[in-house]
Amino acid sequence: MKYIAYWEADMEKLDALVKKNAELIAIYEKGTDKYPKVKYGPYNIISESGNRGFVILDVDDPHQLVRWNLHYAGLSEWTFVPIYSTAKTTDVYLKEMK
Repeated sequence: MKYIAYWEADMEKLDALVKKNAELIAIYEKGTDKYPKVKYGPYNIISESGNRGFVILDVDDPHQLVRWNLHYAGLSEWTFVPIYSTAKTTDVYLKEMK
């Protein structure tokens, strides 16, 4: 299942967050199935209110999201929203309406 994952972090925590990002990149470079696959992004939205952004993740096991969230614990807040293919949701809708 795919998710759009939004994060928010205080600018004061940016140095620590960059370090955590580097750690996760190293884990991915070695190869892992403990974390979700990154399908798109990550992208930053930097504003006066802090550092925000999003990434699209492909999740095989819900525990992957738990590990992801724990990796960044104390540095950023995450919201995971499941996303669905429009073709699939349209197909379900049309079948349910008959």
